[in-house]
Amino acid sequence: MSGDLNQSASASAEANAVKLSGNTVNVNLSPVGTSDGLGALARIVRLVNPVYYERREAEARAIRAESIMSAAKLIYDEFPNMSERRAVMEAMGYRMTNEQADNVVEVLEEAQENLDSQGKEGKGLLPEARDAIVEGSKAAYDDTVRSMWARLVTGESIQPGSFSKRTMSVLSDMGPGDAQMFEVLCSMCVMPVYGNIIEFSPYVILHEDESATSFNDGAFTYGNRCALESFGLIDSSVTRFVKLEPRGVTVFVAGRELVTLENGTESEIKFSTSPVLTRSGIELARLCEVGSKDGLSYFLAKKASEIDLISRSNVQRVSVISGRHG
Repeated sequence: MSGDLNQSASASAEANAVKLSGNTVNVNLSPVGTSDGLGALARIVRLVNPVYYERREAEARAIRAESIMSAAKLIYDEFPNMSERRAVMEAMGYRMTNEQADNVVEVLEEAQENLDSQGKEGKGLLPEARDAIVEGSKAAYDDTVRSMWARLVTGESIQPGSFSKRTMSVLSDMGPGDAQMFEVLCSMCVMPVYGNIIEFSPYVILHEDESATSFNDGAFTYGNRCALESFGLIDSSVTRFVKLEPRGVTVFVAGRELVTLENGTESEIKFSTSPVLTRSGIELARLCEVGSKDGLSYFLAKKASEIDLISRSNVQRVSVISGRHG
């Protein structure tokens, strides 16, 4: 990415060789899909610091980005041990190490790639969200955690206010093992179907194994459950109920299957699941592939059969539910 600091919003497109700290480097400073001549780091500046209220918003964003990039160039020239990425973050008012700047910029770059792949332009990040994202993603040294942050940034830039500061705080505390553990849990969730609408309201399907120390044939353990509960992502003291009247049915999406549960009795039956995702858990679940675990419908059917419900599955009727933004 060397050379991005020398590229301003008004630089010519042919400036493919620049001087940086005495060394000549060849760079392509006009990323595919952009026509304003901004380098990669300047595009990140525009993502993080949009201008909502200017009459000519596009021009105002470019001016703002150019101003920050100019300040970053001055900082970079003054402190030779500072990386370009860190200089840009410092110019925006965020103090961090070179390694932390790498984490933040890689998260923002992936978020920008997500937006580009969807053909969307972010509305920008609200100041409170921006600060929480930068602070939290500084410690994202793992690909899994960085990707979760990137998806969060994508969603937050498309619809500001989608994620609470509490949720961002939880994600910032999660290590790679915690993030992977949560993704596994999300893969074992089903979604309720009402008419033709799949509601994003995950039901956790954990069927206890005979060992009483794990669930779903060892795919998830009690230790995993306790760990996620300590983060405030799930609550094992709460149970969700679906009430089925006599001869009534309810429908869930389980991976690529549409599963119908039917009450064939003459009495009311309540189908229950626990633990329950908290608000932060539901928000973070939007960053994961929900219901993607192989054999999920089998464990849903096992839980249903224990309370005399009849289950029927239609394979490959639906796609895996993903709350991922990008």
